[in-house]
Amino acid sequence: MMSDKLEPRFEILIEQLADQIQEALRGEATLTEADVAPVVGRLHEEGFDNRSARRPLWTLVEDRVVDKYPEPAIHRRAELQSLLGVIRDAWQGLGDLRDTSGRPR
Repeated sequence: MMSDKLEPRFEILIEQLADQIQEALRGEATLTEADVAPVVGRLHEEGFDNRSARRPLWTLVEDRVVDKYPEPAIHRRAELQSLLGVIRDAWQGLGDLRDTSGRPR
Protein backbone atom coordinates (compact mmCIF):
# COMPACT_ATOMS: atom_id res chain seq x y z
CA MET A 1 0.00 0.00 0.00
CA MET A 2 2.95 2.30 0.39
CA SER A 3 2.94 3.21 -3.31
CA ASP A 4 2.10 6.81 -2.38
CA LYS A 5 5.59 8.26 -2.73
CA LEU A 6 5.84 11.52 -0.85
CA GLU A 7 8.72 13.82 -0.14
CA PRO A 8 11.01 12.35 2.53
CA ARG A 9 10.20 15.19 4.95
CA PHE A 10 6.52 14.21 4.79
CA GLU A 11 7.24 10.47 5.02
CA ILE A 12 9.18 10.95 8.26
CA LEU A 13 6.31 12.83 9.87
CA ILE A 14 3.66 10.38 8.64
CA GLU A 15 5.76 7.54 10.05
CA GLN A 16 5.83 9.36 13.40
CA LEU A 17 2.04 9.49 13.40
CA ALA A 18 1.88 5.78 12.51
CA ASP A 19 4.18 5.01 15.43
CA GLN A 20 1.99 7.07 17.79
CA ILE A 21 -1.05 5.08 16.68
CA GLN A 22 0.79 1.80 17.20
CA GLU A 23 1.68 2.82 20.75
CA ALA A 24 -1.98 3.61 21.40
CA LEU A 25 -3.11 0.29 19.89
CA ARG A 26 -0.72 -1.55 22.19
CA GLY A 27 -1.99 0.40 25.20
CA GLU A 28 1.37 2.08 25.77
CA ALA A 29 -0.03 5.58 25.32
CA THR A 30 -3.22 7.48 24.75
CA LEU A 31 -3.75 9.51 21.61
CA THR A 32 -5.42 12.90 21.71
CA GLU A 33 -5.40 15.86 19.36
CA ALA A 34 -2.85 17.47 21.68
CA ASP A 35 -0.59 14.43 21.21
CA VAL A 36 -0.64 14.58 17.42
CA ALA A 37 -0.85 18.38 17.05
CA PRO A 38 2.93 18.98 16.90
CA VAL A 39 3.43 16.51 14.05
CA VAL A 40 0.23 17.47 12.21
CA GLY A 41 1.13 21.14 12.59
CA ARG A 42 4.61 20.50 11.23
CA LEU A 43 3.15 18.74 8.19
CA HIS A 44 0.96 21.77 7.59
CA GLU A 45 3.89 24.18 8.05
CA GLU A 46 6.06 22.11 5.71
CA GLY A 47 3.41 22.42 3.01
CA PHE A 48 1.72 19.02 3.09
CA ASP A 49 -1.59 19.18 1.25
CA ASN A 50 -4.21 16.42 0.95
CA ARG A 51 -4.83 17.42 -2.66
CA SER A 52 -1.21 17.17 -3.78
CA ALA A 53 -0.83 13.89 -1.89
CA ARG A 54 -4.00 12.71 -3.70
CA ARG A 55 -5.29 11.20 -0.45
CA PRO A 56 -6.15 12.54 2.99
CA LEU A 57 -3.40 12.49 5.59
CA TRP A 58 -5.24 10.01 7.83
CA THR A 59 -5.54 7.44 5.02
CA LEU A 60 -1.81 7.71 4.36
CA VAL A 61 -1.17 7.14 8.07
CA GLU A 62 -3.56 4.17 8.03
CA ASP A 63 -1.58 2.58 5.19
CA ARG A 64 1.65 2.96 7.15
CA VAL A 65 0.11 1.46 10.29
CA VAL A 66 -1.28 -1.55 8.40
CA ASP A 67 2.03 -2.07 6.58
CA LYS A 68 4.25 -1.72 9.66
CA TYR A 69 1.98 -3.29 12.28
CA PRO A 70 -0.45 -5.61 10.47
CA GLU A 71 -1.47 -7.77 13.42
CA PRO A 72 -2.98 -5.14 15.74
CA ALA A 73 -4.14 -2.96 12.84
CA ILE A 74 -6.20 -5.73 11.27
CA HIS A 75 -7.66 -7.18 14.46
CA ARG A 76 -8.47 -3.84 16.03
CA ARG A 77 -9.87 -2.02 13.01
CA ALA A 78 -12.54 -0.08 14.93
CA GLU A 79 -9.98 1.24 17.40
CA LEU A 80 -7.64 2.10 14.53
CA GLN A 81 -10.40 4.09 12.83
CA SER A 82 -11.06 5.96 16.06
CA LEU A 83 -7.37 6.85 16.40
CA LEU A 84 -7.20 7.95 12.79
CA GLY A 85 -10.18 10.19 13.56
CA VAL A 86 -8.01 11.99 16.12
CA ILE A 87 -5.51 12.79 13.35
CA ARG A 88 -8.29 13.82 10.98
CA ASP A 89 -9.79 16.15 13.58
CA ALA A 90 -6.39 17.69 14.34
CA TRP A 91 -5.72 18.26 10.62
CA GLN A 92 -9.14 19.72 9.95
CA GLY A 93 -8.86 21.86 13.08
CA LEU A 94 -5.87 23.66 11.60
CA GLY A 95 -8.24 25.55 9.31
CA ASP A 96 -10.27 26.68 12.32
CA LEU A 97 -7.25 28.33 13.98
CA ARG A 98 -7.09 31.26 11.59
CA ASP A 99 -9.63 33.90 10.80
CA THR A 100 -9.87 35.63 7.43
CA SER A 101 -7.01 38.01 8.27
CA GLY A 102 -4.65 35.07 8.80
CA ARG A 103 -4.20 35.79 12.50
CA PRO A 104 -4.67 33.04 15.07
CA ARG A 105 -8.05 33.24 16.80
